[in-house]
Amino acid sequence: PADMVKPEAMRQALVDSAEAVREASRTAPHDEGRTDLKLRLLVQESQHQGQILRYLLGLKIEVPPSWKKRFAL
Repeated sequence: PADMVKPEAMRQALVDSAEAVREASRTAPHDEGRTDLKLRLLVQESQHQGQILRYLLGLKIEVPPSWKKRFAL
Protein backbone atom coordinates (compact mmCIF):
# COMPACT_ATOMS: atom_id res chain seq x y z
CA PRO A 1 0.00 0.00 0.00
CA ALA A 2 1.01 3.60 -0.57
CA ASP A 3 0.99 4.24 3.20
CA MET A 4 3.97 1.92 3.66
CA VAL A 5 6.32 4.71 2.59
CA LYS A 6 5.19 6.73 5.62
CA PRO A 7 7.26 6.04 8.77
CA GLU A 8 4.25 6.17 11.09
CA ALA A 9 2.31 3.68 8.97
CA MET A 10 5.29 1.33 8.93
CA ARG A 11 5.75 1.67 12.70
CA GLN A 12 2.07 0.92 13.30
CA ALA A 13 2.22 -2.13 11.02
CA LEU A 14 5.14 -3.47 13.08
CA VAL A 15 3.31 -2.78 16.34
CA ASP A 16 0.19 -4.54 15.05
CA SER A 17 2.22 -7.50 13.81
CA ALA A 18 4.04 -7.84 17.13
CA GLU A 19 0.75 -7.83 19.02
CA ALA A 20 -0.71 -10.48 16.70
CA VAL A 21 2.29 -12.74 17.37
CA ARG A 22 2.04 -12.19 21.15
CA GLU A 23 -1.68 -12.95 21.10
CA ALA A 24 -1.18 -16.10 19.05
CA SER A 25 1.54 -17.22 21.47
CA ARG A 26 -0.74 -16.65 24.47
CA THR A 27 -3.77 -18.43 23.06
CA ALA A 28 -2.19 -21.28 21.09
CA PRO A 29 -1.72 -24.73 22.60
CA HIS A 30 1.72 -25.35 24.06
CA ASP A 31 2.77 -28.47 22.21
CA GLU A 32 5.94 -29.53 20.42
CA GLY A 33 4.75 -28.27 17.03
CA ARG A 34 3.87 -24.84 18.41
CA THR A 35 7.21 -24.60 20.21
CA ASP A 36 9.01 -25.43 16.97
CA LEU A 37 7.04 -22.73 15.16
CA LYS A 38 7.97 -20.14 17.82
CA LEU A 39 11.64 -21.04 17.54
CA ARG A 40 11.52 -20.74 13.75
CA LEU A 41 9.91 -17.30 14.09
CA LEU A 42 12.66 -16.23 16.49
CA VAL A 43 15.37 -17.37 14.07
CA GLN A 44 13.64 -15.52 11.21
CA GLU A 45 13.48 -12.32 13.26
CA SER A 46 17.18 -12.62 14.12
CA GLN A 47 18.07 -13.01 10.47
CA HIS A 48 16.09 -9.91 9.53
CA GLN A 49 17.71 -7.87 12.30
CA GLY A 50 21.09 -8.89 10.95
CA GLN A 51 20.06 -7.86 7.45
CA ILE A 52 18.87 -4.47 8.66
CA LEU A 53 22.06 -3.96 10.64
CA ARG A 54 24.20 -4.74 7.57
CA TYR A 55 22.08 -2.34 5.53
CA LEU A 56 22.58 0.48 8.06
CA LEU A 57 26.31 -0.12 8.38
CA GLY A 58 26.83 -0.49 4.63
CA LEU A 59 25.06 2.77 3.90
CA LYS A 60 26.73 4.50 6.84
CA ILE A 61 23.36 5.24 8.48
CA GLU A 62 23.51 5.85 12.23
CA VAL A 63 22.63 2.68 14.14
CA PRO A 64 20.07 3.29 16.92
CA PRO A 65 21.64 3.36 20.43
CA SER A 66 19.57 0.37 21.56
CA TRP A 67 20.97 -1.69 18.67
CA LYS A 68 24.53 -0.56 19.44
CA LYS A 69 24.09 -1.94 22.94
CA ARG A 70 22.39 -5.16 21.78
CA PHE A 71 25.00 -5.95 19.13
CA ALA A 72 27.99 -4.58 21.08
CA LEU A 73 28.85 -2.01 18.39
